[in-house]
Amino acid sequence: GGLSTSQDAGITWNTIINNLPLTQYVNFDVTQQNPNYIFGGSQDNGISGTTDGGTSWDQYIGGDGGGVSINPGNPLNVFVTCGDFFNSGILFRRFSTTDAGQNWLDINSGILNSGQWYTKIRTDEVAPPVLFSNCGPYVYQSNNSGIDWFGLNANAFAYELLNLDVSVSTSPHAVIYASLNANPPTSNQKLKVYETSTWDERSTGLPSYQNVRSVTPHPTNTLIAYACMNGFSAGQKIF
Repeated sequence: GGLSTSQDAGITWNTIINNLPLTQYVNFDVTQQNPNYIFGGSQDNGISGTTDGGTSWDQYIGGDGGGVSINPGNPLNVFVTCGDFFNSGILFRRFSTTDAGQNWLDINSGILNSGQWYTKIRTDEVAPPVLFSNCGPYVYQSNNSGIDWFGLNANAFAYELLNLDVSVSTSPHAVIYASLNANPPTSNQKLKVYETSTWDERSTGLPSYQNVRSVTPHPTNTLIAYACMNGFSAGQKIF
């Protein structure tokens, strides 16, 4: 994962000179308030971030980094998912920091451990944010910065989630898109959408032989969204 140095026999480590291009980012986020604050989760290289627009980077939690979301009202407050199995004995967990990564708090209470890697964590883009995260075939919500989580789908989806995407907050809540990782892909278990108070299957018009890789909601009009299809096969990819 690159090069780090220690001047106190390993008590603390410095990554300032770590310029080896070995990082494979899974997710990253840039704060709305100050674009100099950027945090990302990467395969094998945990969570890293910069508070000066990329002039210098620091690595925080080790293992495999996954989802990252920054509090839209506070750039020091970052929410992540990370494979901290070296310390906790459990695979992917959720953590938060209120001081830009100097200290981290475990915020995994209420979430079932399925062993799924590279889970996501999203906000509804308002302050204070409502958080959403996935684990296995479930979607979870937290209204108190991750201190407690509760499931949004009482019954498990047919497959684990490939991705989780959330629109800006609207009435009665943000629109949530759960992309399912069916193997092989199916025509009727592809994209679950939580718009009112129920989950609806909304795959009409999407190719049956591909899964939905990600959904990008429109930044202001929550009725509009863009779906990117998964896979290497030829054909239409963006809907």
